[in-house]
Amino acid sequence: MRYAALVALLALAGCQTNSNSYASLGDNTGHLTHQFINVTREATDNYPWTDRFGFIEVFHETRGIGVRLTSSRLCWETVNDCFREEYDIDIPPNATVRVPSGMFTREPDIETFRETYEGTDYQGNPVVLTTVFRPSDYMK
Repeated sequence: MRYAALVALLALAGCQTNSNSYASLGDNTGHLTHQFINVTREATDNYPWTDRFGFIEVFHETRGIGVRLTSSRLCWETVNDCFREEYDIDIPPNATVRVPSGMFTREPDIETFRETYEGTDYQGNPVVLTTVFRPSDYMK
């Protein structure tokens, strides 16, 4: 559905290595957990010395209050570069949503990607979710 790349090549990436990364405000707001599954790595022919990591991002709402994610800020930490992306990811109450995603890196041994998703729950409260993806965690 969405793919990040060297900013303009493909359109987005989601990230994290921890399955318990989440954020919300208080007990009466939507609450998300996030994890990566089915992580793959492949060399690309278009850009020498560049690897593509593909994965499925799994968002799960855990408090019975749905969440709609509307934007994110994705940062490549080794080059201190970020970009914003607009979304419409709806996670109904107690539901799990899987989103195919991926990213490119020339430095998988040292790169860290940090993405902060923003949105609101079904009651209008702000929800923020920060994910971290370290390609080195998935290299064999």
